Amino acid sequence: MKAATPADKRFTFSRSQALAFAALAAAAFALAFASVLTSGPVSHHMLAHIALMNFLGPSLAFFTISTVTNKTRTQAPMIWPATLAQLFLFLFWHAPPGVADAAFAIAVMHASLAIAALWFWFEIMRWRKERPWTAVAALAVTGKIICLIAALYVFAPRALYGGALETALADQQLAGLFMLAACPLTYLGAAFLITVAAFDRQSARPVASGDAA
Repeated sequence: MKAATPADKRFTFSRSQALAFAALAAAAFALAFASVLTSGPVSHHMLAHIALMNFLGPSLAFFTISTVTNKTRTQAPMIWPATLAQLFLFLFWHAPPGVADAAFAIAVMHASLAIAALWFWFEIMRWRKERPWTAVAALAVTGKIICLIAALYVFAPRALYGGALETALADQQLAGLFMLAACPLTYLGAAFLITVAAFDRQSARPVASGDAA
């Protein structure tokens, strides 16, 4: 009987990789939470979104993936639909009309973002083995768009959501800085871990007998 190859075990997230990813997500949230007492309404919303999308979503997906993967493995990959759904909701709730609506539907806003983030991260965790480069591409696209929105918050010459000019602009810029801190630590950090694992698996594959001759 052929023994399991090291690659079968290497590609799954090891304890050290799990701790590294958890540390990245926790650092993203902690870095933003450090200034919570000095933040305004826009940055408060951003802190909540970071907690939901960059900490709660990936954490729940990581710790529940092993219990449901075997039941859903035969289903088609849904990485890109999940990516588009999360980005659509993120952009909607961070556009000026969405921010205005959020004041009256804050529970809907948080619930929709949480569900979309959980779906996105679940698909990433679920298909990181069979389709690592699709997962990496989805993480890169998500991180790129979120970082672009963050840069807009930081460098916009005026407040996008109204309010007192100096106070609203400072609050908006702080929210953008929170996003710029959280985005690389989670989306790009997860993409890095998946990439390293993919190359690790590739290099650990046993050489075929014909190639060794």
